[in-house]
Amino acid sequence: MSGIQYNFAILPHDDHSVRQWAPKFIEFRLDALKAAPASFSSSHEKEARISKAEWISLLCEPAYRVVVGVIRTDDHRALPVWESEWVLISNLYGPRCHHQPYHDNATDCQESSWYLAASFVSPLHRQGGILREAYFACERAAVSEDKDLFQKRQHAQPLRLSGHRSNQFRTRILATIQSKAPALLNYYRSGGLEISHTLIVGDLARWGWEIALNPDGLDKEVIVLEKIIAWEAEPLGRL
Repeated sequence: MSGIQYNFAILPHDDHSVRQWAPKFIEFRLDALKAAPASFSSSHEKEARISKAEWISLLCEPAYRVVVGVIRTDDHRALPVWESEWVLISNLYGPRCHHQPYHDNATDCQESSWYLAASFVSPLHRQGGILREAYFACERAAVSEDKDLFQKRQHAQPLRLSGHRSNQFRTRILATIQSKAPALLNYYRSGGLEISHTLIVGDLARWGWEIALNPDGLDKEVIVLEKIIAWEAEPLGRL
């Protein structure tokens, strides 16, 4: 829908907030799985069996974020984003220290990984570039959080033996697709992602996140795309 502008937000995932928006998310998510099953690594059948309590536990996980898109409004009395009409949902997992093999030691981490899972857009809003806007909103959110975490770590860590610490950091955005369809590739490439390698769906579990996977499709091959954003942290003040 041309001419419409959108706002994007990561829903708060504390227990109190999640209990307010979880029912709406569950309904939207199940409808999306039913309408576009090929777009997701999970399935409607699997997720329809998840209890509300299990959903709330998942949605409160620190590494699991729900991104929603809503129509931008000039009404300063706007409702909380979870009470507005959602036209898009995406899932963003992260951050995780990017080591091979992956591990949980973040004290020496200079590169993080984030995984952008499948997005779903309401049919009436699929022609206005909303997916591309949503991708960049997720990228900005990932880099912003990395910068905040990196800065806190720099303040907390003692200086290295050399007397200095590196301020260089990289934020890595990962995504997966099931085919090289031109329209799909163009969407990701418009955001700067490029094909990296292929893997089997079941191997996504090794990335360290509780990614929802369809047990019937664990042996399918997917294409991994990635983008690396290099940035420099603000230097610490000297005493």
